[in-house]
Amino acid sequence: MYQIGCKIDEVRVDGDLQAVKKDLQTFKEWGFPVVEIPVHGLDVVVNGKISDSKMQQVVDLLSEFSFQYSVHAPNPINLMDQTDPEIHYQVLDSTLQFARNIQSKVVVYHAGRYIAEEWFPYSNPNQLNDDLMFQMLQQEITYIRKLAANYPDVMICIENARPYNVYSPYCYGENMDTLLNLLETINRSNVKMTLDIGHLFMAASFFGYDPIEAINKAKPYIYHIHIHDNFGKSILYTEKQQTHLLPFGKGDMHLPVGFGSIPFAAFLPVLIRDYQQFIIMEIRSRYFQDIKESRKNLFSIIEETMKEKVL
Repeated sequence: MYQIGCKIDEVRVDGDLQAVKKDLQTFKEWGFPVVEIPVHGLDVVVNGKISDSKMQQVVDLLSEFSFQYSVHAPNPINLMDQTDPEIHYQVLDSTLQFARNIQSKVVVYHAGRYIAEEWFPYSNPNQLNDDLMFQMLQQEITYIRKLAANYPDVMICIENARPYNVYSPYCYGENMDTLLNLLETINRSNVKMTLDIGHLFMAASFFGYDPIEAINKAKPYIYHIHIHDNFGKSILYTEKQQTHLLPFGKGDMHLPVGFGSIPFAAFLPVLIRDYQQFIIMEIRSRYFQDIKESRKNLFSIIEETMKEKVL
């Protein structure tokens, strides 16, 4: 049976372990069995290496609770980076060590990017050629295979990506077929997929493919799920301010379930029937007080469409 949990927002806690503890206590009061920990919100990894003193503080803190944990790697990690790929590898390696230290079996890694978001102003997507893209994918494959061998006890779950206006396709993870082909090529039992439903809805709207067909293709590889809501409208990378985006329903909003227009009633019966792992609500910090309503809405959708009681 799947378990529904919630992610701690790295911007919300911003390295403050007392803020982390407060959110963990709240999630305990709200009855969540699973919490996703953003290693980049805890200041544990510094310049690619784990801070032993901070690591021990985190271990001590998390041991006060009985949650199961998944781990989210720092968003900017890009194993396809061409300027300093080694630091990206080191940060993901340290993230996997962090997961092992807190006895987590799942690490979420954002799919590698041909052009990272921070480089959009200085790059021309038309300059990408097939040879360079192939080389970058091979680099990603090599690094992930190495990490999978070093951490056989941790599942590396590559997350599908959201699209951006003008610069897409900037990432292989926007295209489900490309992501699945990469997973097939890596061919390691502890390398699977995080399906981000919000990103899927945006990418399907942007590229014009059938999201349910994509879910069916991906099901054998899905080991972890992120769930949140949006209206399927892509944006420019410069559009960041949520107070400006919300009135227009634009962007990767990470709204509570039921606050956007994702057809969860159509997606979930296909996606979670026979699914046995974590479903993590990944909600923006500005909607923290709406997390219980998000869970209520999610439970209602599951119970109405799948005719099963959520415990």
